[in-house]
Amino acid sequence: MKNIFLFLAMTMMVTAKTHLLFYCGITMVPAIMDVKKRFEKTHHCTITLIQGGSKDLCKSIQATHQGDLFLPGKDSYIDQCGEAGYVLRQRTVGYNRLALFVPKGNPKQIKGLDDLLRPDLLTTLGNPETCSIGKAAKETLLRYGGTSFLDNVHRSLGLFSADSRDMNHLLLTGQADVGLNWIASLHALPQNDRIEVIPVFDLYSQPQTLVVAALQFSLHPKLAQAFVDYLASPYGKKIMQKYGFGHE
Repeated sequence: MKNIFLFLAMTMMVTAKTHLLFYCGITMVPAIMDVKKRFEKTHHCTITLIQGGSKDLCKSIQATHQGDLFLPGKDSYIDQCGEAGYVLRQRTVGYNRLALFVPKGNPKQIKGLDDLLRPDLLTTLGNPETCSIGKAAKETLLRYGGTSFLDNVHRSLGLFSADSRDMNHLLLTGQADVGLNWIASLHALPQNDRIEVIPVFDLYSQPQTLVVAALQFSLHPKLAQAFVDYLASPYGKKIMQKYGFGHE
C-alpha cells in the first residue's frame, strides 16, 4: 500500500502543470490564444487568460498584486506598472492601429473624423475610463481637433463601448453607424465581412506600441519571462502579424 501511495505521489508530480495567469486586452485575445497553445505544449504548463478592458486589467493588477503576464492595448499601462515596480521583464511584440469602422457599403457615406460631428449619425467610442481603445480614440480626437472638437463629438455621441468587441457588436446590430476602433479587432470578428474600414491619417492616429510584460509578483518568474521572449521571437511576431498587429 505504501508503494502505491508513493507511485501516485510521483505520478502527480510528473503530470502536474505549472499555471500562469495572463491579463490580456480584448483585441489581443485571439492572437494570444493561438500562441499559448504551442507554448503550453513545449513548456508543460497551462495559461489562463483574464480578458477585458486594458485599464480595468491594470487596476486589477494594482489591487491584487497577483498574476504572471500582462498585455494591454497601449504601452502606457505597462509604463504604469513599471513605475509601480510591478514589471520584471518587457518586450515589444507589435503595433495596434486605429480606423473608423462602418457597416459594409458605408451606407451613411462617412469619409473621415469630421463626420463624427454629424447629427444624423449614431457614433460609438470606447470608454476611456475602461479600455485602451477609448484612451487611444480620445488622444486621436484631441490631436485632430483639440478639446473643443472632442467635446463636440462627445455631445453627439450615441453610446460608449466597453471595449473593441462591444463596439463591433453595436455596429453589427445597427445600434451605431460608426466607431473608432482597433483594426486588429476585425480578426476576432466572425462577421468581419459586414464591416468596412476607413483609415485615419497617421499624423492623428499614431500606431500604438504593444508591449507584453512578465510581472514582478509572478509565482513562476522564469516561465513568465520565457513567454515574454517567446511572444517577441520571430515565431511570436509572425502570429501577431497574422492577427493584424503590424510592425514598424
